[in-house]
Amino acid sequence: MIFGLIIALAVLVDQLTKFWTVSSLSLGERAGFIPGILGFTYTRNSGAAFGMMYGFNWIFLVLNPLLIVLLCIIIWRNMFKDKFCNIALALIVGGAVGNMVDRIRLGYVIDMVETLFVRFPIFNVADICITVGGVLFFIAYIRAERRKKREGQEKEQALETEQEANG
Repeated sequence: MIFGLIIALAVLVDQLTKFWTVSSLSLGERAGFIPGILGFTYTRNSGAAFGMMYGFNWIFLVLNPLLIVLLCIIIWRNMFKDKFCNIALALIVGGAVGNMVDRIRLGYVIDMVETLFVRFPIFNVADICITVGGVLFFIAYIRAERRKKREGQEKEQALETEQEANG
């Protein structure tokens, strides 16, 4: 249930920011947000996150649905047995769905968030969800693996202690 809400919220916030961008800015127009840090610039992207693979929109129209279905199955079956892994995957799914909506509806993705303190490709909320989800997944997965290893070592020690006591 919570994972579906995370996905829906990610898609909603992504689509609302894109709607605001299109209704408030002309293509290429800039608007300040946090001086010297963040601004908004309306651009169109037919590539991947952060402008990579520009012009390969068709690849994402094929691969995105497969990725979304796979990740939803992983979440639904609780394959990682760790709620933080599933939260991270839900963020990735929400971002993928947000960008897929644009690709299907428009043939490109609307980007608008521009970093002003460093030269970086313009991106959107869906890209943020995918990136943050990926980082959180990595951290959660490493943490879960360490916990499993520690639990395994504790079981081994308990078994050794029991065997010594039974002599």
